[in-house]
Amino acid sequence: MQENNSLWASIWKFLCAIWAEWIARMTGGLSLILAIASYKLPDQYGVAAIAISFVAAWVAAYRVWKAEYDGKDELHQRLTPKIKVSLVGTEPIEFGWPQIAVGPLTDAALTNCEVTIRKIALIQDTGEVTPLSVAPFSCFWTDATNLDNFSVNIPSGVEKRAFLVRPDRNERALILPNTRRTGTTIRFQGLTSIFRIDVVISADNAPSESKSFKFNVDLRSQKMALSFWDPPV
Repeated sequence: MQENNSLWASIWKFLCAIWAEWIARMTGGLSLILAIASYKLPDQYGVAAIAISFVAAWVAAYRVWKAEYDGKDELHQRLTPKIKVSLVGTEPIEFGWPQIAVGPLTDAALTNCEVTIRKIALIQDTGEVTPLSVAPFSCFWTDATNLDNFSVNIPSGVEKRAFLVRPDRNERALILPNTRRTGTTIRFQGLTSIFRIDVVISADNAPSESKSFKFNVDLRSQKMALSFWDPPV
């Protein structure tokens, strides 16, 4: 009995929505007047008025369906997990671990999210790109309590930060974290250097995002700056 009442309630809501849309379509000009007067008009005008009413009814039905479809599609988009990546400041700062912020782009949380550096290249003064021999490695999260755990769950509305690489003035090198906690280094020449860092951000329940960053290092001032690579590589 309750199911029947629910069915009739749904039908009634649908008919009310159709009626409201039909009136809206019919009152767009003289069409409503034509529909009402169709009984007293000559046959040719009466047929035209009825045709207008018929078309308006179909338009009303379509608009009701479209509103429902758009609402469901919007809800689906909001609940589909997607990854958002942003910078943590773009101004030059003192040497340390540059960070990127990762979080959900939608209302859905991210499960087992990881940040992996795939490639690092040195950008020469001539603009030539020199790839550096680096095996892909996972990055630490700033709030990690276990340095062997490189994946985190990120709730909706929350961002977490991941470390990338750290320049070392004395070693004249980039320090790369690895699973043994000891760190690996990439040595470079020159007091100022520009690196391209290719990163993949992944999660169990969302499509991966590939990002490239430009990392400027000045050993003289001990300043560094991280920005998105333009154009992306």
